[in-house]
Amino acid sequence: MAVSAAFGVWDPQSGQLMADQLRRWKLTMGQVKHASGLNNARRDTEQWLAPIKPHLQHLAAASSAGTSLEANLKHITVTLATWDAVWEVYLDPKWARQRLRLYGAQDRALEQFFNKLREDRAEVSMERHGHAKQLVVFFGPTQQPGSHTDSSLRAKAQHSPASQAQQAHQG
Repeated sequence: MAVSAAFGVWDPQSGQLMADQLRRWKLTMGQVKHASGLNNARRDTEQWLAPIKPHLQHLAAASSAGTSLEANLKHITVTLATWDAVWEVYLDPKWARQRLRLYGAQDRALEQFFNKLREDRAEVSMERHGHAKQLVVFFGPTQQPGSHTDSSLRAKAQHSPASQAQQAHQG
């Protein structure tokens, strides 16, 4: 996933895009993972599982996928031998805290990006027009019959209610 936004200013006399007035914003999946805490969560998970890594490897090696009685007995034996050590780690409350922190974290990272975009556009609008135009961003999944799901991003600048009241008062 990557989100990009750009805004430029056209020179009314030449009809050309003014390069010095072009601004771009980009949000990559790496930035989302960092901002949402996914990178830290992965590092923490590796660190928390390190003490029981040999137990987890034994469990993986003693898979019960086979239909033989010997394979099933080996799996049961390894499971019973590692049960206490594995569940002592997995039942630690830090796992629940981590899940709670990560719940909605990607949405919050996107929200922060769009808020920064909106604030930046409002500053530019104040400089150019003397009033803030509100940037409204629509982001979400779109799907049409027979097509794959993907995302759409549409933005529309409009006068904020405060600037409309200010214009009505001045005019």
